[in-house]
Amino acid sequence: MQIVFLTCVSGAVFQRAISAYQLSHQCRTQGFTSQVVDFINDFTEEELLEVVKKFIGPDSLCLGLSTSFFNDFKIMVDNKSVLPLYVPEHIVNVCVKIKKMYPKLRICLGGAKSYQGVNLDWVDDIFQGYSEDQFINYCNLLANDKSDHFIKKISNKHIYNVENKKFDITSLDHRFLKHDCILSNEVLPIEISRGCIFKCKFCAFPLNGKKKLDYIRDFDRIKDELIYNYENYNTTKYFFNDDTLNDSVYKIENLHRIIKSLPFKIEFSAWMRLDLLYKNQETIDLLKDMGLRTTFFGIESFNTKALKTIGKNMSPTKTKDFLEDLYYNK
Repeated sequence: MQIVFLTCVSGAVFQRAISAYQLSHQCRTQGFTSQVVDFINDFTEEELLEVVKKFIGPDSLCLGLSTSFFNDFKIMVDNKSVLPLYVPEHIVNVCVKIKKMYPKLRICLGGAKSYQGVNLDWVDDIFQGYSEDQFINYCNLLANDKSDHFIKKISNKHIYNVENKKFDITSLDHRFLKHDCILSNEVLPIEISRGCIFKCKFCAFPLNGKKKLDYIRDFDRIKDELIYNYENYNTTKYFFNDDTLNDSVYKIENLHRIIKSLPFKIEFSAWMRLDLLYKNQETIDLLKDMGLRTTFFGIESFNTKALKTIGKNMSPTKTKDFLEDLYYNK
């Protein structure tokens, strides 16, 4: 394989993260061969090295490592941070051994914590933010033995942090492949849209403050992916990757339309805003009807002063009452 991605389970439950698969899909659409190796935090060093060696060879261009979901509670406490970069030792050792076998191979970091890898001597390149455009350009340069003279360097690391310009989320036609080893009835991630219409003061994710209808996938393409997954993997359970699924009534109505037109039922989880659900309560029945089973609300605080500080306006009393109403009555 020309490009191999290493990633691990998102969170405490068995749930794949979408980013490595999405980037791998984009590589294949541009003519590269690519493979994702998942669940690497559960391999031993010997097992992981054996698997990676099956895909890395003299013609391989790069080995990419997603940094988003490696966690170590002690490091979090010591650093007083929820996002310290922690790469398990066995994974570092595998990367170092593979690099010794193939010195021309580039090792790059991506994901939420990649920027903290500037001092890691086994890392060559660092990608920040949504990277479809710059990663494809990077691979084309590697394939032609060329370098990018316009990137910046920190601690001798090449840093890529330019926002996507060409990649269009609306036309995304992502597909999992058989060699992704999808399990029957596994909960799969599916990308619905990107960005958030809010700009909370504690949040620095890319595409914050977008307009309501920006960066939403074509609904028919979402439907096609749901059908493809059902036909190939018997998939009916999902996590909807969307910073704020209910940021518009328009999105919920159209998702309801395509999901109810499927010849099978699905169930899903998602991130949502409680205040928007309170404002647009007509969407509650639509969400339940189309298969919502669990949701995650970013409530942050029941302290009025703290809420005002971060830019949230729903009162603690109203929030508690509405949560109770949702639980017992909705």
